[in-house]
Amino acid sequence: MNASHQSEHKLAVTTDWAFFGSFGLCFVLSGFNTGNLAPGLFGFTLVIFGFVAHVIINHVFDTRFSDGQVALGFGVYAVSLLIFVVRWIVVPHFSFVNITIGLCGFTALFACFVFYMVATHGVRGSIELLDVLRKL
Repeated sequence: MNASHQSEHKLAVTTDWAFFGSFGLCFVLSGFNTGNLAPGLFGFTLVIFGFVAHVIINHVFDTRFSDGQVALGFGVYAVSLLIFVVRWIVVPHFSFVNITIGLCGFTALFACFVFYMVATHGVRGSIELLDVLRKL
């Protein structure tokens, strides 16, 4: 990929996540803070749209997720999930709506990851990739 093509790809990915990621995060936080299910789930939906748009951008530019993008995605997912679980345990009045937002949202994000792995590598290839990680 030449420098111009690579710059256009980075710009498209950055614009995608700046839009979907920022609005998605705002709606998720709004849903958690107000105890309102609709904005929280809409925020996770926007994050999923951002992921799907990133997959489409990668397809258009004939590239894959870089190691840094994968590490950042897993890191943000893991830290967010950890914060959610800790708040669920520590906050005495963590509402049922907040639990529903978190469980539905994180489950949907995980399902998107599994679907992407199967669509990209096939079932056997996905299992082989995970088996290689287990052996490390």
